[in-house]
Amino acid sequence: MGAKEGMTVKADVPCGGRRGRLCRAMRRALWPAVAVAVLFLLVWFALPWLVPLPEDEASAPLTLFDRNGRPLAFLPDRGGDVRSVVRFEELPQALVDAVLVAEDRRFEEHGGVDVLAVVRAAASRVGLAGRASGASTIHGQLAKLMEGSSSPERRTWGNKVRELLQARRMAMCWSREEVLVKYFARLGYGNQCFGPEAASFFYFGKGLRELSLAQCALLAALPNAPSRLNPLKYPERAKARRDWILRRLESERGYSREAVARALAEPLDCSAHRRRPWGEVVAPHVVSRVQRGHDAGSLRCSLDVRLQRQVERIAREEVGKLAGHRVSQAAVVVLDNATGEPLAWLGSVDRGPDAGGLLDGVFSVARSSGSVLKPFVYALALERGHLACEVIPDVPTFFRQPDGIDAPGNYDGRFRGPVPMRDALGSSLNIPVMRVLNELGGGRAFGGVEDLLELLRRLGFSTLDRKADEYGLGLAIGTGNVTLYELARAYAVLARLGSPLPVPPMRPGDFPRLHESVPQPGESVLSRETCFILLDVLADVRARAATFGLRSPLRLPFRCAVKTGTSSNYRDNWCVGVTKEVTVAVWVGNYDGRAMLNLGGVDGAGPIFHRVMRAVYEGKDALFPLPGFPEPPGSLVQVDVDGRTGRQPAAGVPAEYVRREWCVRSRKPGAAEACDYADDGRVRLDHRYAGWLDLPGALGAGRFVLAGADALAESPRILVPPQNARYILDPDMPNQGRHVMLKSNLDDARWACDTLKIEMRDGQPVAELQPGVHVIRLVHPSTGKCTAHTIQVGSL
Repeated sequence: MGAKEGMTVKADVPCGGRRGRLCRAMRRALWPAVAVAVLFLLVWFALPWLVPLPEDEASAPLTLFDRNGRPLAFLPDRGGDVRSVVRFEELPQALVDAVLVAEDRRFEEHGGVDVLAVVRAAASRVGLAGRASGASTIHGQLAKLMEGSSSPERRTWGNKVRELLQARRMAMCWSREEVLVKYFARLGYGNQCFGPEAASFFYFGKGLRELSLAQCALLAALPNAPSRLNPLKYPERAKARRDWILRRLESERGYSREAVARALAEPLDCSAHRRRPWGEVVAPHVVSRVQRGHDAGSLRCSLDVRLQRQVERIAREEVGKLAGHRVSQAAVVVLDNATGEPLAWLGSVDRGPDAGGLLDGVFSVARSSGSVLKPFVYALALERGHLACEVIPDVPTFFRQPDGIDAPGNYDGRFRGPVPMRDALGSSLNIPVMRVLNELGGGRAFGGVEDLLELLRRLGFSTLDRKADEYGLGLAIGTGNVTLYELARAYAVLARLGSPLPVPPMRPGDFPRLHESVPQPGESVLSRETCFILLDVLADVRARAATFGLRSPLRLPFRCAVKTGTSSNYRDNWCVGVTKEVTVAVWVGNYDGRAMLNLGGVDGAGPIFHRVMRAVYEGKDALFPLPGFPEPPGSLVQVDVDGRTGRQPAAGVPAEYVRREWCVRSRKPGAAEACDYADDGRVRLDHRYAGWLDLPGALGAGRFVLAGADALAESPRILVPPQNARYILDPDMPNQGRHVMLKSNLDDARWACDTLKIEMRDGQPVAELQPGVHVIRLVHPSTGKCTAHTIQVGSL
């Protein structure tokens, strides 16, 4: 028993001796390791929560973006700094990679503080490492930038520890994408640029998406020492830093040797700041509007920055060509017809105060309209049943104006005799449009002018605020003042076939804002049929050839409806035109009212219009892929007419006089009669043309002959109702206004109508109107010759 106990004691000696001492030593060594581990965990995960994150007081710069999110203008703050903030998805991957290899190689791996780099830096400080090494991370730099502790006097040990803890907390609270966005927003690139987008526009004149690999590397290089590496002063230093980053992209980020070689060979070009310094912003008048109403924030406008730059360049170039005509200014606006939102807005070319360039020629300056309101006179006529093929006398005519009798002339001083409405509008003739406006008044003094003003105000011309008798019939040719913005919106309504623009007009203080949701348009201002016919006329090259020729700036490689205007004494040039997608309106002149030297709208505003309209559709970044033109409504048909009479041609009319014309299916022109033509085929004209035929060199006179008294007497002609007249039955009138007295040039004519009752009352034929479309016939009692007029009757 004792031996066994001795054996047991003998076996316990090693455990209680060497092994026990070993276990105790291990326990003594383990406690510090556990303590260090716990301390590390406390420091790494818990202690950062005791330090608040730096306040996110990144300045919200006033930045104006275009409709596609591209920067239009970076506006300096009160200190003169230009700042930009971008979303992570807007940062080019090459720029992110370049910044990481330059500033934080292990950004994706560490947790806000690069422990290995800290240890390596500490070792270099105490001489245990051969070369000095930094331990800064992007998180740490961001903490420094956000706290404003980058100045030497604030680089205390307390601040450094605080920044380390904040960097660690950032890594726990923010995603790496959020860290990068906040970091980029605060990076200084020199020359008062903060943020990569602002720097990209300052140095290279383009957005981040357009940067090359070499340009990304240069932007990544500058924040390291913006003053010492300033590429404008020290291009060799900047290039050396750029090239170092490019080589690291190849060695550490797997960029191909060929791509890096091309980037290394790319010259250092930072000359954009000379072409477009911060004082010369895109769309200055729009930016000025924004600045007056906003102090900070990112705003989205409806402009397209690519088109805006093209418009500014085109206008400057074309106005430069007109220097010999004493021209100093131009204004341009491009509207999106789908909404009415401006796509480009140029208030002036020369912003100098001597040229009046601080004025906004699109919105704030109302000038004499010239001929650009003529289409709306004919719109009234078409709405009242007239046809585009109707013949209007273009002969010397006297009109009563508010200040006396006036005898206007055409642009070229010549008269054309019988002119179809299509040609009168296409060639912008003055006398026919004033005749039409006068007749639309129905005998009321300036009644047609009142009706035209009502239409124009419904179209948005708020500047036409005087009474009708103050404008007179001259409103059709330029006695009213309008703005370019009003004019563009009115023509956009034509492009929309009468439907008003859904986006309301801008008011003073507004800027062209991009609408997130576009409201539904209201009630139509004009009928679809009227608008299409007008657009078809304004796009008709042949209709305007007599005045503008076949090859002018108004002719484009695609179909476009366009109208020019020139005010008296050449003070204002206008050119406005539409496709299905856009409206382009141009004004050229001088803001001080000086007259230009013999410069009409086709040669002044026309070339700018032509180039801007093409710019909308050309290039890889074109706003619209293909130009379109409004489709004709189904209620319209095309018929053959004799251009000399405005009626459907009689048998044997030479083909050279026959043309196709649009008209409403229910209001076709009447057929020509034998009495309309002389035996030799010439068209007979009434006494209104006698003076014109006697003019030496009367244009086209060889196609006409003055009818004798007998011929005129024998030709049955309906005087009342006029062709295509429209009547409205009004319940407030006696008998609802049903009774219409019929009149003709014959004393004993026979009247007939298949759908209306016609009876004699007090020796006069009277038709009793009923709703619908009716054909009233007049028959010569002895010759049997017949003529007919179509009328339309509606009810309230």
